[in-house]
Order: sequence, then structure tokens, then C-alpha cells
Amino acid sequence: MDKRAILTKLNYMRMDLEKLVEEDPATWEDKKVQSRVGWLVEKIEDIEHDIKYYSKKSKQGKIYKQSDGRFAIDEDNYFTCGYPLEMFVYDSFEGEKVWCEGRVEGRFENGESIYYFLNKDGDNKDLEEGDLVRIRE
Repeated sequence: MDKRAILTKLNYMRMDLEKLVEEDPATWEDKKVQSRVGWLVEKIEDIEHDIKYYSKKSKQGKIYKQSDGRFAIDEDNYFTCGYPLEMFVYDSFEGEKVWCEGRVEGRFENGESIYYFLNKDGDNKDLEEGDLVRIRE
């Protein structure tokens, strides 16, 4: 798939739409249309962001717990709260393990820091040594 070509077309489409709605709306109906086109522009921006994200190279590996209690994929990539990653987890809807996008978050429980995967696509999961993850570089 030619992601660059898609991004180029989306960029031109977004710029054209933005130009169309720059004028002050003359009527209530124009204002409503302008609002909907503005919503569409935001969605195009979201799609552009996602395509750029998925165009980045990924690094995959099993995580391990460091002596400081944080999880890492290697010496250079350890996870703190807010760290974006993808995890290979069981999805009850799909009935199998799938890659899901999310981020690392933490909570304090029984005097211990617990790091977990905040899953955008499904159930959250506490991080455990050996979990298969991907990060984008």
C-alpha cells in the first residue's frame, strides 16, 4: 500500500475543504454545513496522524521487568506511564490474540506499583514478563 500517496491525497483534500469553509457563514444552513465540514477536516487529520504512525518502523520483543520495577523491551526502551506501545493480547471478540494499540499506565496497589497496558481496542492488561509488544521508532 502506498501510504505516501494516500497522505498526499488526504492533505490536498483537507486543504481544499479548509479553504471552502474559511468564509463567514451567511445563513444558519451554511453554518451547519461549515460545522460538518470542520468535523470532516478533523477526521482527515486523525487519519493522517494514524497513517504516519503506522508508517514508522516497529521493534518487537518480549518485555522483562528491570530492577527498578519498570518494564523494558531492551536496554534503550523502558516503559513509563504514557509510553505508547502495541501488545499482542487475546481479544474476546476476535476469539484469538491480536495486536492492539495502547499505552503503559500505572497504579499503586497494596504498597506496590503495578504497570498495565491501557488498551484502546479492548480490555486492559497488567504487564507481565514475557508479554509480546511492539514499539514504533
